[in-house]
Order: sequence, then structure tokens, then C-alpha cells
Amino acid sequence: MFCIIEDNVDSGNTFSLRKALREKKLSLLVVKNSMADRATEGSPLNAACTDGEGSLAVIWGGEDFVSLCKDVVEIQKKPEFEKCQPKGGVMDGEKLTAERIKEVSKWPNRQQ
Repeated sequence: MFCIIEDNVDSGNTFSLRKALREKKLSLLVVKNSMADRATEGSPLNAACTDGEGSLAVIWGGEDFVSLCKDVVEIQKKPEFEKCQPKGGVMDGEKLTAERIKEVSKWPNRQQ
């Protein structure tokens, strides 16, 4: 289970983004899209890595996938991270679009 966001953040804001994610027990890795595609080839995660060019930011962790989606959607609302738009993700081997990530973020999480 992970989410992918567009990597449009400058280096100063990347540090702040990583810090904000660490506070929520989430991890972030920026990788070239082609490398992510090769690394996940043959796995259910590959569905989210096959589209696009350039680099992408992969976010994973948290208590459950719904909480992860909530955190990703919430972070983009901060002015310094408004360029961090969800691009997609994978849940149980199913490729999720950015719109689907936003829908999942409205579901109740494990705590709720």
C-alpha cells in the first residue's frame, strides 16, 4: 500500500515535507519513474509506477491505507506543499487514480 505524489517541490520544502511526514510515521522516497517501474516489475505495486516520466515521490507507512490517503490529501492543503498533488497509488494490487485516493481519504480509518 502506497501513494505517489507529483515531485514538484523545491529542496527547501522537500526537507519540510519529509519532516511533516516523519511526524505522522510516514516515509517518502523520490525515485526516477523508470527505476520504480523496473524495481516493481512483476509485483502488484507495478500498476502505479508504469505511467509518467521524470521522478515521483513514493509515500508509505502509517497505520492503514485510509490514514495514509488522509495524510497525503491533508498535506497538499498547506501552502508550501500545494504542488504535492496525489498522482495515484496501489491498494491490494489495484491501481488507484488521484481521484480515487481522494475518495479513499473520506472513508473511516481503523481508529474511527
